Amino acid sequence: MVKYNGVKSNYIREKIKQTKFKDRGYIDNLIFLEDYILGKRKMTWSSSFIFNNLKNEYYKILKDLNPQRYKKEINQKKKEEADDKREEEMFRKEELAEKKKDREDWVKAGGMK
Repeated sequence: MVKYNGVKSNYIREKIKQTKFKDRGYIDNLIFLEDYILGKRKMTWSSSFIFNNLKNEYYKILKDLNPQRYKKEINQKKKEEADDKREEEMFRKEELAEKKKDREDWVKAGGMK
């Protein structure tokens, strides 16, 4: 099995050049990401930890190996971030409106401002 010499991503090849063999665990994780991108591995519950910890590296490898998929995923990520921001803003507005109603109710009940 050719594990390190068979790497397709230039990003990973450069990282291998900068990494000592004893520190290869990081490289092994990058190779897992490459294999996932290439459809050689499936994402499992435990491997999702690798993915979440190496998300920036994932995008660098994806851009290297599949630029079209990279663009799609980045656009999707931006859309999700914008949706999250919108939801957060709506939640904040609802929370402020509820506090205002509670304050008004408090004052009507004879409480101090």
